[in-house]
Amino acid sequence: MKILIADDELVSLSKLDLWVQGIGYQTVLAKDGLEAWKIWLNEEVSIVITDWLMPAMDGLELCKKIRAAGRNMYTYIIMVTAKEGRDDSFTGIEAGADDFISKPFMRQDLVARLRAGQRVLDFQNKLITVQEDLEGEIRERKKAEEGLATYLDQLEEIVQSRTSDLTRAKEQLESELLERKKLEEEKVRLEKQIMQSQKMEAVGTLAGGIAHDFNNILFSIMGYSEMVLDDLPEGSLARSNVEEVLRATNRAKELIRQILTFSREGEAKHESIRIQPVLKETLKLLRSTLPTHILFQEAIDMDCGPILADPAQIHQLTIHLCTNAYHAMQEKGGTLGVSLREVEVGMEEYQLDRKHSPGKYLKLTVQDTGHGMEPAIQQKIFEPYFTTRKPGQGNGMGLAVSHGIMESYGGWITVFSEPGRGATFDLFFPMIDAKSDPADPLFSEPVPGGTESILLVDDEVTLLPMLEHILTRLGYHLSAFNNSEEALRVFQNDPAKFDLVITDQAMPHMIGSELAKRILNIRADMPIILFTGFSDLITEEKAKSLGIRAYVMKPIIKHDLARTIRRILDEQKEV
Repeated sequence: MKILIADDELVSLSKLDLWVQGIGYQTVLAKDGLEAWKIWLNEEVSIVITDWLMPAMDGLELCKKIRAAGRNMYTYIIMVTAKEGRDDSFTGIEAGADDFISKPFMRQDLVARLRAGQRVLDFQNKLITVQEDLEGEIRERKKAEEGLATYLDQLEEIVQSRTSDLTRAKEQLESELLERKKLEEEKVRLEKQIMQSQKMEAVGTLAGGIAHDFNNILFSIMGYSEMVLDDLPEGSLARSNVEEVLRATNRAKELIRQILTFSREGEAKHESIRIQPVLKETLKLLRSTLPTHILFQEAIDMDCGPILADPAQIHQLTIHLCTNAYHAMQEKGGTLGVSLREVEVGMEEYQLDRKHSPGKYLKLTVQDTGHGMEPAIQQKIFEPYFTTRKPGQGNGMGLAVSHGIMESYGGWITVFSEPGRGATFDLFFPMIDAKSDPADPLFSEPVPGGTESILLVDDEVTLLPMLEHILTRLGYHLSAFNNSEEALRVFQNDPAKFDLVITDQAMPHMIGSELAKRILNIRADMPIILFTGFSDLITEEKAKSLGIRAYVMKPIIKHDLARTIRRILDEQKEV
């Protein structure tokens, strides 16, 4: 496979050439977009890696010219850019880029995108082969039809009496052709779904890798901040600032969980929440990303009661609906309205549809002044993979996912729209009995401690001393190791010395679950807590089946960690 690399910076061009050849691909180099365009016209190139800003012809113009050329074999384009704006991404996608990589980046980032591009091209080649086979079959079928028509004419001249029989045969053949056409259309639809599923799988893999590293970073920030907080006097400005840091890291933790929930269909966490803060934060994010010709109107009743929901999913619902509204107003601009209020669904409404129980509901409304929808479109908008956007602007899953989330809450979505008059989406959430808002567990509740002996294992150089300091301050006696094999040797020498083992999952030499197995083989009643930033290898259910007492996702606040440790130790004493 030949890869064309275009970059006017010779150092960057040489580095990319070295990386790509190191993977095993053949390369051809261009110092600007014009030279790359000439090479593309004269050579068979599978993948183009192009810088955005170049003399003579920039990467954007090169993308447009390649897409306009209409070559039979598809060329996969990766745009390299230092730009990070959302509008720039839209511009690149509209020009024909398939993927983006932002400077600076690591070799493995480029390798991942090249592998993804190769999978897309391989799948494209398979589709071309299938298409050629189908075209051949159609040509043969046409030849058969022509021969049949000639034969019918001859039979009509020879035996008039058999005309009715031949007519019936022709009608049957046409029915078969129509059925075949339907099957071919269904095949195309399924192929699109498979391709989209593969893209989502790739996104999930990338999200998992990012989540592991990012959660470790957040854990370090959270832990050291909590230790600083313990040393600061109540009411001081410094303490207030550190509390804000902790709240921000907690929001970042929820954001990572939301990404994993969406890309990996992770399990939602339903809890009693007031969704007003989530809406406010999401709308603040949208205001900073949407263009200025989209005006916001916000009417959120801050006195609305709680519902059972997942904050990450509320964020996801709001993003989906507001993004759809933006696309409906993208060209001409308009007003995006978001409101929240309590409503009562009475017996009259219940008698009409028999689907939704009477009672109090939260009504979230997202309204736009865009181009609106025909009734036929409205009937399909909640179907998976249905979209009216251009290729590359959406996967047709946003409203389908939103519909599924609302059904899981026992709620529903309604839509009203007319062509040229915008659209209004109303989401109805069943309310629960209002209770007093719980105190913030980050700062308010006492943290339990103890004097037991704990074996702590984590290879992260920033996390190990941080955890050691936190647990020592809580009164525990710590034996900390950054090497799982060394920790196992120490445990083998004196298994009775330790009351609890806390181990990370992702470690070199020996992963946490394997360390847990070996420790339990030595001492079957040893309580073990397994830490993980993210892992495809082990779930909470699998950890429990191995005999691990608790499965903890990083990052975790000190209060929750202390309560988990105290609970496991107390349960062990009862046994």
